Amino acid sequence: MGSQNIEGMILNWTRVVPIQLHAEAFKKMNQLRFLEVGPFMVQLSHDFELPSRELRYLDMGNYNLASMPSNFHEDNLVELWLQGSCLRHFLEGNM
Repeated sequence: MGSQNIEGMILNWTRVVPIQLHAEAFKKMNQLRFLEVGPFMVQLSHDFELPSRELRYLDMGNYNLASMPSNFHEDNLVELWLQGSCLRHFLEGNM
């Protein structure tokens, strides 16, 4: 089983220091339907991407980027939680 088969992931623990997530971590997760990251501070790399067109639920508290990834597919999204985020523009085209 490789990362391309992952459909859901919860990263939820108490950390004092921010956790760093790099683009490479999600690069092959094109079947991801459920992603919950928090409640800790997450530091995403500027080239962070979510390639899945299947994403239904995204909870990423304290999201540190100003906009969603350029390849973000919101078509199937049912629930979105970005509490405490730095988000200024939902999608690049909304500037």
